[in-house]
Amino acid sequence: MMKYVRSFCDKGEMRSFLAKRRCFDELIFLEKEWGNFEEAAELMHKGACYYFSIKDLESMMKFVRSFYDKGEMRNFLTEKRCFDELILLEKEWGNFEEAAKVARLKPDPVLEANLLHMGGLHRESSLIILWHVFLNSLIFQNIEEPFTQKDGLLKMALSIARLDSDVFYRFVCQEAESMSHGETVEELLENGLEFIYCYKENALDVSFKRVKTAHEIKKIEKNVIDLLRSFLFSVNRLNKLLLLDEVCGEFVEAAKISNEDEHSIEAALSRLWYVFFGSLWACGRRAWPLKDFKHKAELLRDANSYVMDHPDSQDSELVHTEMHVLSGEEISVSHMSKYLRETPRERSLRVHFCISRRILDVHLGCPCEVYASIGVEDDETIKHLEGELVENVVSVEGLIYFWNYWKEMICELINWSQGCKTSRIYDFIFNYFGVRKYDVEKYDGYVVLDAEAHWVKATRPIMVRNGYLHLILARQFSAAVSRYWCGELLFVAEKVCQKFQSLHAYSTKNNLSMHQQTKILMCLFEVVKSIQKCKFPNSWKQASLIVDKYLQLCVDRFFLNVFHIDWKHAQSKEMLCMRRNETFVNMLKAAIEINSKSREHLTCAQLGRIAVVCLGHKLIGFNADTEGKLRCSSLHWRDLFRTLMNGEDLAISLYNILEETFSASWLRVDDCMSPACFLYLMDRLLILSFLSRGYVFTTRSSCVEWLSYDGPGMSWNGCCVTSSDTMKNIHHSLTSLVSELLNSEDELMEWLRRSNEPESSYSLLVLRLTVLLSLFCANSGLHYDHLSRQLGCDCYSSLLPFEFGVALINGIKEDHLVDAVADAVACKEIDNPLVIMSSKEDFPNGPCQNAKFLNLEKLEFGQESLIEMLYRS
Repeated sequence: MMKYVRSFCDKGEMRSFLAKRRCFDELIFLEKEWGNFEEAAELMHKGACYYFSIKDLESMMKFVRSFYDKGEMRNFLTEKRCFDELILLEKEWGNFEEAAKVARLKPDPVLEANLLHMGGLHRESSLIILWHVFLNSLIFQNIEEPFTQKDGLLKMALSIARLDSDVFYRFVCQEAESMSHGETVEELLENGLEFIYCYKENALDVSFKRVKTAHEIKKIEKNVIDLLRSFLFSVNRLNKLLLLDEVCGEFVEAAKISNEDEHSIEAALSRLWYVFFGSLWACGRRAWPLKDFKHKAELLRDANSYVMDHPDSQDSELVHTEMHVLSGEEISVSHMSKYLRETPRERSLRVHFCISRRILDVHLGCPCEVYASIGVEDDETIKHLEGELVENVVSVEGLIYFWNYWKEMICELINWSQGCKTSRIYDFIFNYFGVRKYDVEKYDGYVVLDAEAHWVKATRPIMVRNGYLHLILARQFSAAVSRYWCGELLFVAEKVCQKFQSLHAYSTKNNLSMHQQTKILMCLFEVVKSIQKCKFPNSWKQASLIVDKYLQLCVDRFFLNVFHIDWKHAQSKEMLCMRRNETFVNMLKAAIEINSKSREHLTCAQLGRIAVVCLGHKLIGFNADTEGKLRCSSLHWRDLFRTLMNGEDLAISLYNILEETFSASWLRVDDCMSPACFLYLMDRLLILSFLSRGYVFTTRSSCVEWLSYDGPGMSWNGCCVTSSDTMKNIHHSLTSLVSELLNSEDELMEWLRRSNEPESSYSLLVLRLTVLLSLFCANSGLHYDHLSRQLGCDCYSSLLPFEFGVALINGIKEDHLVDAVADAVACKEIDNPLVIMSSKEDFPNGPCQNAKFLNLEKLEFGQESLIEMLYRS
């Protein structure tokens, strides 16, 4: 035939003749021969369609196989739903995963599993068989005949699972076991839930899309739960139904079951139990803050029905308060503080927990600039705070108070977990974590209502599953509770520390008073020490890191504030009043301990800080570690601390230290005593070196520091037993030392830099040194030439307050230096009046007009009154 067709005059005739007679093979051959490959492809498709239409699948596949592209073959066979033929093709090509996807379209789970098995995907293959058996069980099929293939398919799933891993094989065995038992409806349904829960726990690493999607699993789970719920209700198994509803989060249904009278106080509190638990762990996130969840509004409305029915009841007031607190609505700080005062803690720990945490969050969330009166008040009681809270004001005092309030509550909860049991805390703990007592004989444990809650993931307690229930032993639960509360306490503690750190940074940036800055540091110190005192059985390492980080920070900054180069700030009246505070003293002790923490020897900087703390506050009791390191310091430092502890004459010891420091240590990068410490020791030596003659001219700040150490009732005996000639040599040497420092601008700037002091402190340092030089001259009546040279230098005198410099120059000219110094240091820019400390009633020259006279032999009042007198205008 083709011999004659080829003889046709026209290609069109050939095409028409062969097309009419369905001679597709011959026509395709011709088109290819003519080079018309697109026309040939179109003819292949027409041929396949034709044989599909007459159900000649074998001939159809001959044309399909001649398609140029595999994609075309897949599209054609999928469109015609020729799945068996497509599976055959995919197998021929070795694409077993693709073949399994086609088997799912049929659908044929067993074939799909076999194909995946052939492709080496043993895990997915085994799981698909398990789901096929599960979905054909009696709980889903309304037939009495059992699934006849069940046993054979389960054996097949096990044999395939064995090829994967031992862990996976054991899991499949567990799933097969749950489907192999059960005769009653209840047993079958519970085993069905057991299968689903076991799968969710162990097969999440398998792609859901290849086996079952998360949506499919959720839908199947809901169907099984609905069937079980209907059955339990039909046989009046209400206790079991209640637990099922609670585990499934159906709190509205659970609340209806648990109380016969829906308008009783028990019914209202039951609904609030669910509201609190649901608000904590919704969405699998951290418990705080409270969140919305399904049916929360409905539960609150139901609880409110009790309030509506009993408007004047005391219980109604409690229910109303709890509803308001748990609803998540905005509540003013004043309103929350009212709830805290008026709700007895023993009646509702929920209210006290939530309110204290919410007020704490308000303080933590407020910008630093809105804090009222940072650090001004010393009264930190709730009585003082009430006024601020009524005005919705946040303050440092409020932050520290509510931190302590909340922390003590958490510590109580931690103690519960360690064996300190009270029924009030029992109820709160069970509600917070969502556990119920498991009423089974000889089982000392609880049912965990939400195994997906964040606390379960965070603490990873050992739990066992019994059907759809997750059970935890009492001791395991206590351990998990302890771990959780320790973690939560540290989480909030660090937030509080960070807030105080931010407040301190704000106070320094905005030049708030030194008293305010120091008060914030003291609050931070209290928080850190409170963390240190807490017991953290499972989180002690994390607690130690937080303590070390913030303790070092606040003590270092505190030391700089107390021993500041600028006496106007460091020795203000408010700062001195602070010294009576126990926290203040504890921070100084901590400063000694921190400065003693050195693997090797103590540096001059560390020794200097320890020395000024001892001299400023008579803290001379050292721990064994500090004493050991002090013994390893230089001869002069050992002598100074020995003298301090024995109450001996300090003058020579202090002089030796200053000489040693000035001659070498202050120029060494890693061993540089700060200017503030150096000047502090100089001030003390000035008083001691002139004390033996019966009187001394000093400044108010130096006098106060000296009285802090020796006290107003001190005796003159033993204050200075060094000979007068030796003292004169010391005076001469110190005067030269101060003069040399004043003439060393580059060295002073370098000293400040290495001591981490700002360059702006240079003028303050020059002023302090000038005051020292003036006092040495005024006390000795000598060395005026040193002071005159300094004041005569323009570049130097320009750094001093004008009034101060003029007064000193005039005093030298008129030979009335004591009066001049009194006038100079009393000027507004300095405000550090001259104090004449004397043991004589008849001071020879009489008190200067701008000086304060202090007869130490006749002081009959305490340090507080003395400070009042010294700071009186």
